[in-house]
Amino acid sequence: MKRLQGFAISTMPTPLQTFASPSTTAQALPALHADELFEAWAAFKAQQSKRSLGQESAVKYRAIWSAWLQYLASQKLDWRRVDAATLTGFVHAMRARSRRQPASSTVSRTRYWRAVSGIYGFMTQHEAALQTVAPNSALHEASPPPDARSDAADSAVLSDAHWNALLTAQPLGVDWTAARDLAMLHLVMETGASVQELRCIQLQDLSFAPLPCVRIKGAREAQRRLLPIGESALPALREWLTIREAMTTTATELFVSRKGMQAPSAMAIWHNLNQLITQALHACGDRHYHHAGPNVLRNAVLLRWMRAEMPVLELTRRAGLSHPRKLLRIAEQAGEDHVRRIKAASKLLPTAVVA
Repeated sequence: MKRLQGFAISTMPTPLQTFASPSTTAQALPALHADELFEAWAAFKAQQSKRSLGQESAVKYRAIWSAWLQYLASQKLDWRRVDAATLTGFVHAMRARSRRQPASSTVSRTRYWRAVSGIYGFMTQHEAALQTVAPNSALHEASPPPDARSDAADSAVLSDAHWNALLTAQPLGVDWTAARDLAMLHLVMETGASVQELRCIQLQDLSFAPLPCVRIKGAREAQRRLLPIGESALPALREWLTIREAMTTTATELFVSRKGMQAPSAMAIWHNLNQLITQALHACGDRHYHHAGPNVLRNAVLLRWMRAEMPVLELTRRAGLSHPRKLLRIAEQAGEDHVRRIKAASKLLPTAVVA
């Protein structure tokens, strides 16, 4: 490994050459390899005190960067001489993971765009530290595609009007799946459960005595918890249970697919809840939301708990998180007082697991 002024990157033997930039006419600097650039960017992001890049996320970003380089190779293009049109072609060429969805979603295309343009922006800002000259490209300054999601949309906060519209949301469709999807919506609004957690809830995990509650059985210790269910969710849940108990199936999950043999896929749950949530937002006149899936709703639930002054440890437990510090991003939406409250609680605990 070679240490370049704080960025740890692997050293790869490359010939001296210059980038296609007027600033390089009087000097010759070692050409930076594409893999070296990614490693330097990842090391820099991992050192950030705010929203640092974790190991799991780094793997995903590396996959995007590798796909970008493979796309350029297929087009016989130099990664140092690209423009916005090339990046647009790349994000639209990426295929979705689902066989039923031939093209990648707007969310995925935006993620690919931000990842690639952000790495080029990093290279431009840190030429000296990287001991190289950035290519003569304004890719990092280019505007994303018209359908790309904005930072504001990614950190969208549901207003009270949005919340009330969701409470009165009407089911989509006329068969029993409409009742199922409405029950899932209300259960998330009460518990903040994730899509994967919804899939794994068993019939026996739901109880109405002595108080309505649901047991979540996650993969990690912090995700295994018992959560209360408020009155607003009970009508939709009871209606779904009436339908569910009349089904002839050996499935033990609370929510089942149209075939009735197993839980719906994570993609199906996301899509169905996204439709319900987007419908409610549009009813409030907010048609700029192209994507408002279960994660947006889960964040809204955590934010409401936080603003209601729920004790930090209880909030952390209900959210299924291992440490209060993981609430900081939500706290930023709630205001400085809540940020300070979360930070204070985080300092009192080790970085290990919260029971």
